[in-house]
Amino acid sequence: MGLRRAGLDRLMFSSSVLLAIFVCVAMSGCASLTGQIYESARGSVYLEEVHDWSFEAAHPISIDPTTMANVLRGVQIEERQSMPPLTSSMEVRAVRVFSDEDVELLAPLLATALSKADPADLVVFRIVQPASAGTVRTAGTLYAHEYHLYLTLTQYRSNSDSKSGRQLSGSSGLTRRVVSFVPGSAQLHDTHMPPGAPVQSNLRTLIINYASLAEPPSQKPELAKIPTTTPAIIPAPVSQGSALNDRTSVDSATKDVQSTEFLGRKLEELRVSKELASKKDVELKAMKRDIQSLRRQLATGEAVGRMPIHHGVKPGETVFRIARNYGVRQEQVRKWNNLQNDKIEVGQKLIVGYGAEIQKLKAKKKPVQPVKKTASVNGRQS
Repeated sequence: MGLRRAGLDRLMFSSSVLLAIFVCVAMSGCASLTGQIYESARGSVYLEEVHDWSFEAAHPISIDPTTMANVLRGVQIEERQSMPPLTSSMEVRAVRVFSDEDVELLAPLLATALSKADPADLVVFRIVQPASAGTVRTAGTLYAHEYHLYLTLTQYRSNSDSKSGRQLSGSSGLTRRVVSFVPGSAQLHDTHMPPGAPVQSNLRTLIINYASLAEPPSQKPELAKIPTTTPAIIPAPVSQGSALNDRTSVDSATKDVQSTEFLGRKLEELRVSKELASKKDVELKAMKRDIQSLRRQLATGEAVGRMPIHHGVKPGETVFRIARNYGVRQEQVRKWNNLQNDKIEVGQKLIVGYGAEIQKLKAKKKPVQPVKKTASVNGRQS
């Protein structure tokens, strides 16, 4: 009876483990928190890693906060109508998901998150909004792929206490509602999703061409072009004071043009400097992880007498996917192979790690069995 009870307990434990794994895959895509960007009573923004190795976003990427604000202002929601309205007064119109206060808070935070995200990261956001019965929450996910932003609304004005950007059953606030985007020309109506991207069948992902929402640069004032040839007209006599005023006006206009051009150059230099600083920050984080890994290896003695592990490049493989297959960073593979960029060729041998070859060689060696000596009779062994 005791043995039967123990076997039943083991079976129930195994079923619980399998159920937990299934829920993890179905609900959250087995993603894990990798970086906190912002956290307060008004909401939160953080990075979440997607464990599907085929997923590869276009991060880190630099998007102007003004462009991100235009993206958020274009997200709308409306009630799904089961029957046409009886009167024009009953017509339901689409409303903006994010208020001006929400956009002012989220736009710079989401732009910062996209500039710090790795190719395997999602940006998860949550905003707390006022309501008649207290507060409600709106949440979602965001990532960039090629030249588009993929935005999924997972909660809309929900009173759930969950702080996660993931949808909770029966509490998302999206039932009988349709999410859309304006202007429609900036939305890609293709349902094709990137490989490995987390997909929830009951949610709609907006595919937005953010470049079309970028505001054009301000027009620089230019002086009127003076024709090369002018008719011979005898000017009327003017006073010396009037000529001095005209000359002062021309000099002032010239200085304004020069100041505007100088300001434009400085703004462009500042933008380039911010992009370089963002990339350096990502490289610095990767170097810190490498240093921590080396310290752990030196502490356990694994770094002594290591041998390199090589990988032959196959068609369709990239540096990012090769690095993830061996559990190392993309920057490590570049450093080990002195790569200036991610350009590789089929058949090229890349170093992807150290240490495993030594263990393989030790496993192949078999201990030598000692030879047993026996007594001999008349010169013969017995």
